[in-house]
Amino acid sequence: MSNTSAAPELPDDSEPEPLGPDPRKMLAISVDKLVIDSEIQRTLNLERIERIAHEFDWLLFEAPTVVPLGDGRFRVDEGQTRVAALRKRSPRAKCWCLVLPAECLGEAPEADIALRISTGRRPHDALAQWSLRRERGDAHEILAEKVIHNHGLRLGRGQSSTTIAAVAAVRGTIHARRHTPEQGAEVLDKVLTVIVAAWPSYDDTSKVSRFDNRLLTAIADGVMRFPDIDRRRLVTTLQSRAAMRWINDALTAGPSVTTSIAGSIVTAYNHVQKTGRRLTWE
Repeated sequence: MSNTSAAPELPDDSEPEPLGPDPRKMLAISVDKLVIDSEIQRTLNLERIERIAHEFDWLLFEAPTVVPLGDGRFRVDEGQTRVAALRKRSPRAKCWCLVLPAECLGEAPEADIALRISTGRRPHDALAQWSLRRERGDAHEILAEKVIHNHGLRLGRGQSSTTIAAVAAVRGTIHARRHTPEQGAEVLDKVLTVIVAAWPSYDDTSKVSRFDNRLLTAIADGVMRFPDIDRRRLVTTLQSRAAMRWINDALTAGPSVTTSIAGSIVTAYNHVQKTGRRLTWE
């Protein structure tokens, strides 16, 4: 009997199997020939349709995926909202469509295709959207990023002592109250100055949670509501608790954690203030 062991399998370096020709066709189809079947498709968001129709831009219009019904019409499997918006804006317009082969016709196969298309898409997260706006030249994001860098900080996906992951909260701050880019940058600078002073990076208990989106939004709200607030007093008030403590104490106060945090900060700020200098939170 041989003691020779079987040779190990070598990795398969062969060429992948050819895909074959693309069975779809690209056709320019009149929007009045495109059918949105309410019994098969998901319920459409009327507000979103109105918004897309109002802001319609051909350069942003992705080709819908359709299947021929055999009578000159085509059912929309993916892109129903876009088609509905185009029809509302221009009932006789033509648009390019990706036409599936006729054998895809049927409720089950069409639902399967629509689901797999939507599942395969991954929308841009807040950081990716920020980067695109900055590269596009949006002044709010450009000036805000300069402020962030001046504080020795950066935007990112992972929170750290010098990384702000609450990108949506930062964007909400600079765009709040229809701020100009300069006004938005000024508010953000005040907020970051207060936060970094209250919880320096060497404070291990708060070096990450100090940039929590709820705390950042609450402090920004206070700075905007009370432009003449004594910022040194505000820093002292915030230092009375670790950053995460402000958040945890607000979790049981009501459904709006951000509002609860802001209210708690104002209450603590007013505690030893003279009546005439107290903040009124409404």
